[in-house]
Amino acid sequence: MARWFRSHVAKLESHKVQLLSDAHYRAWESLLCVAALHDGVLPSLPETAFRLRKSAEETAALIEALIAARLFDRTDQGIEPHDWNEWQYRSDVSSERVKRFRQRGRSVSETPSESDSDSESEADASGAAAPDTVKAVFDEGVRLLTASGCSERTARALIGKWRREKGDAATLAALREARAESITEPIAWITARLSTKPRESWNDRRIREAREALQ
Repeated sequence: MARWFRSHVAKLESHKVQLLSDAHYRAWESLLCVAALHDGVLPSLPETAFRLRKSAEETAALIEALIAARLFDRTDQGIEPHDWNEWQYRSDVSSERVKRFRQRGRSVSETPSESDSDSESEADASGAAAPDTVKAVFDEGVRLLTASGCSERTARALIGKWRREKGDAATLAALREARAESITEPIAWITARLSTKPRESWNDRRIREAREALQ
């Protein structure tokens, strides 16, 4: 039984979430808690209604509204929060997950050298013989962009451009957020998303100010 779950700040930019009424937003947050108590799946309607302190009829109507808003899904296991397993990791102490996180962080901080060509080789563009993160970027990116009407060749060129400019981790995060939000024009949305300058952290600002003081 989970005692907590991750609540992602991306919901501040989610049209699906921000367009909810106050009542539906409260129900969504409460139902996420209920799902967390039952391994990511809502229990029976009477149990769920008891957790919300509402009638079964009112609870069923709220659940249907959130399914219509694509914030809950009907699955073979039952009714689950949308993309629950993707956002809620099983363990925070997994050494393999920590290792992958650190590798992603390094890929974001790496800057291509001036000798790098603007065009990628066919093998690199296809994601063949590439690290898992790179393969995921191309696999998920091509699937998302071609579904919106983009040709595969154009999709791979765009993904390669985003990778060079912003790194694999940032590109993959933008692709997954676009998919989760069901963005109808992902190319424009992802381009704008990646062009947004990240907010300077308190620690980075202190380091910058210290360096400026020494100059």
